Amino acid sequence: MKNSLKKLLFVVLTVFSVIFIGACGKSKVDKKEVIEKFIAASESMKSGDMLINVKMAQNLNGNKTNMDMTIDASIIQEPLAMKMEIGIPSQNVKMKTFIKDNIMYIQNPVDNQWFTQPITDELANQFKGYMNSSNEVYNAMKDNLDKIDIDEKDGNYIITISKNSDFLQEAMKKQLANTNTAGSQIGDNVKIENIAVKYVVDKNTYLASSSLISFDFEMQGMKISMEMDTKMTNINNVTDIDIPEEMQEYFKINGRVVEVISKKKLL
Repeated sequence: MKNSLKKLLFVVLTVFSVIFIGACGKSKVDKKEVIEKFIAASESMKSGDMLINVKMAQNLNGNKTNMDMTIDASIIQEPLAMKMEIGIPSQNVKMKTFIKDNIMYIQNPVDNQWFTQPITDELANQFKGYMNSSNEVYNAMKDNLDKIDIDEKDGNYIITISKNSDFLQEAMKKQLANTNTAGSQIGDNVKIENIAVKYVVDKNTYLASSSLISFDFEMQGMKISMEMDTKMTNINNVTDIDIPEEMQEYFKINGRVVEVISKKKLL
């Protein structure tokens, strides 16, 4: 179960990185110009707030279940800092995570205890890799402008990549395999298909204010259909991540000596 959840979160983060990657257009829009400016804007993103609504339909050996999940996050890339709350309403679960000053804090949703793990350079770079755009996907979009559509509406570009775009599936597979050691372990075991992407991009800043990504994937006999609806705000305007008072009080009462996640497995 632990490994399956880790792999699921890895797939979600990998696909989520596509949110920050832009595309091109049809009719009067210069596709090449738009994608280049969108990529440049994406690479300039250093911080931001994200609210992600996830819908999942799971099929395991004929047993079908549906689950909704919310991810409310604020991220600063340099120096790495983050606050994130994952909620699963159907299971009455909320999981809070903070990163600051090279320490990751995770709250166990079962007993609300906090645990810490040092953030090594390797782990920090791995996490930033999830949040950054992939060269594989960039290159795939640049080479397949004819398969990407764009409309203009209310001061935005509406960018769409349809489910029949095999180039995006191939790029995602390469991204899974190339991200890190864990990625290479699951790259051959995860099948991703039917990826469809829609972005709403500001015509002045070329930054995405929202995205809608849907895809199917199969892993260890489990088939999942997923939709991720993301709203992005305060891009490049998040300057600090505050550690909540309740967490500070917890460590004052219980001391700084808490179990490292690698000893008490939460995922």
